[in-house]
Amino acid sequence: MTRPWFPFYPADWQANANLRRCTPAERAYWLDVMCLMHDSAQYGALAWPLREIARAINCRPVDLKSLVAKGVLKGGDTGQPVPELRYTPVSGRKAGPAVVLIAAQPGPLWYSSRMVIDEHKRLTRGHARDTQPYTPEPPFGESFEATPEGARYPAPLARAGVRSQNHKEQQPEPAAGPSSSGTLNTGAATSHTPPEVLRMVRHLRERGAVVVPANPELHAWVRGGLTDAEISQAMDAAENARQAQGSQQPITAAYLDAILRNTVLPQARGTTQPASGKAPAFDPAAYVNRNRATLEEAGHVVDADYQRLA
Repeated sequence: MTRPWFPFYPADWQANANLRRCTPAERAYWLDVMCLMHDSAQYGALAWPLREIARAINCRPVDLKSLVAKGVLKGGDTGQPVPELRYTPVSGRKAGPAVVLIAAQPGPLWYSSRMVIDEHKRLTRGHARDTQPYTPEPPFGESFEATPEGARYPAPLARAGVRSQNHKEQQPEPAAGPSSSGTLNTGAATSHTPPEVLRMVRHLRERGAVVVPANPELHAWVRGGLTDAEISQAMDAAENARQAQGSQQPITAAYLDAILRNTVLPQARGTTQPASGKAPAFDPAAYVNRNRATLEEAGHVVDADYQRLA
């Protein structure tokens, strides 16, 4: 699939000596040609006769020949030789081996040397990134299996110092003792994780939620004094909503927090205070009337500040 955009550098456009020689109409034609080259199967190049390119952008062939004469459009028409395009990468002021991006061949073939070179750089850098096993798997940011140990670009939880479950493979085998298969794997927790959070994580994981001890929502629930019944009610509502929607998306802490904030807590406590401690939604009426008070003896609303001055 062709990318819907391509990089454009205004400073380079204005500083290019060959483009400065062109008329405004010729520069507009060249921009149209660049759009055609962006959509081409061979990025930055068109294997078309010059006459067909002119017909595609609604100009005269002589206008494109002017771009060729001024060194903007490069290549050759039908029966003409196409010069070779070489690119020499430079890193740390040291030139690398030259790379042939377009081999010498007979026309028709027209290209933009800048677009061809930029595409080569993009593919080269993309290949270098693809060789690093750092790409997380869904659900992004929720699973500790997403980022291997020592990855070049770790997930946010790994950057925060939370180790993944793969780390246990590097640890020595524990001594023989009672089975701990029923306990929570606390390798994802820090030494400061409250035990209430670990218990909550264990309970939610048993019900199929994708949560980790580092989720800030869980710590906010503990500080807010949420009960197990309220959290279980939110989990029931989340499961029912997923089944009604036919969705296979995992139930995360953020999803549960939204249900607690909007449904469970208002029903149980008669309040709209968010479960995570976030500020309630802005109420314009309350803001406008923040300095007003109802006086029972007067039977109407007056300005409280004015009443005190009187």
